[in-house]
Order: sequence, then structure tokens, then C-alpha cells
Amino acid sequence: MRQTNYKVDRIKVFIINNSPTKSELVKHIAVDINQRVSREYYEKYKRGFRGYYNTNIQTMRYAGNIASDKNGKYYVTQQGLTNENSLYIKPDKQRVRDLQET
Repeated sequence: MRQTNYKVDRIKVFIINNSPTKSELVKHIAVDINQRVSREYYEKYKRGFRGYYNTNIQTMRYAGNIASDKNGKYYVTQQGLTNENSLYIKPDKQRVRDLQET
């Protein structure tokens, strides 16, 4: 079993508890999890944070572990809840299914 309390695990808990929008999720990661900038700094330069974090969010979406509803609120999918590895990768069963379909 892998170690817990990785950043991605904290992101997963935040999404489950808050159903954030993408901007709320990026702000939480940049300010609360990474703790490298203050909220004031983030608010002043928030456009600069979008690229890197949005790429990672898209990776989680592509893996099928998170999704957003019609209001732009993110949630962890059933696959993401049962995925033992990480939100960034597809579970082994899903990867096998994808390979069989191609």
C-alpha cells in the first residue's frame, strides 16, 4: 500500500468536501497545499497560476478520476474514489479495457 498524505490525496479530499470550481481548486492548491504564496499574492497574480495547475487538472479529468457538472463544480468520480493509486493515472482495470477497445 502506498504512503498517504501526498498532495494529490489532499486535493482529492478537498474536491470531495467542497465541490470547487476550477479557480477555487487552483487557489487551494497554490495557497493552501503548496504554501508558497499568500492569498494576497495569489489574488494579485492569479492568472499566472492557471497554466501549470490547469494542465494537472486536465490530466486528472482525462484519467476519468474527476469531472465537472454543468455549473463548473468539480467532483471525484466513482472511479476516482476507488482508484488506489492516484488521481493522475487510470486504474489498471481501466487501462486494460482501453487497450482492448483499440
